[in-house]
Amino acid sequence: MKNLIAAMVTLAGLMLTSVSAQAVAIVGLIVEGGGTQQVYALDNGNYLGLWGFDNREGANPGAAAVDINSLMDITNGFISGGGNIVNYYNGTNPINGGASEFDPLSVPFTIADNARLFDSLWIEWTGGNLVYQQPSGGTSTMNSTNITRDGDPLANNDVPEPGTLMLLGAGLVGLGAARRKRSAA
Repeated sequence: MKNLIAAMVTLAGLMLTSVSAQAVAIVGLIVEGGGTQQVYALDNGNYLGLWGFDNREGANPGAAAVDINSLMDITNGFISGGGNIVNYYNGTNPINGGASEFDPLSVPFTIADNARLFDSLWIEWTGGNLVYQQPSGGTSTMNSTNITRDGDPLANNDVPEPGTLMLLGAGLVGLGAARRKRSAA
């Protein structure tokens, strides 16, 4: 009976350990931009901050390569503000091959052992502090009161205004008319 109780206690301890391990970051996530956080205030009222992955020994002791299989693998590392995260995008050094900066992040991808992927992740959130629990202890924090960037890189500037399209159309018609007039002469 004592052995059965001891086995049940051990099993319960293992279950609690695995549940608590899910809430801990599996790779270091560091605020990028040197001494200045890089944060945009977006047109939609949200914020966009630049982060990077750090899987070096000092940041993630004893870790091997880390597979990120879902975006929750990242979100679960936030001990505050994770519920405010709207989306993840590639940074200036895209994680996803062939992607560009501000393209939505896609999974799966791997952070190699002893790698630091700097400027690799933009996080959009609705405000307040984002506090990430580091595997090595300590935290990294980004806040929405530290706006350091101009413009809205997520704004869809590729779609012309209707008036611009009309002006473009009139210009093309004018070019066509001028060309016909010249070829007729």
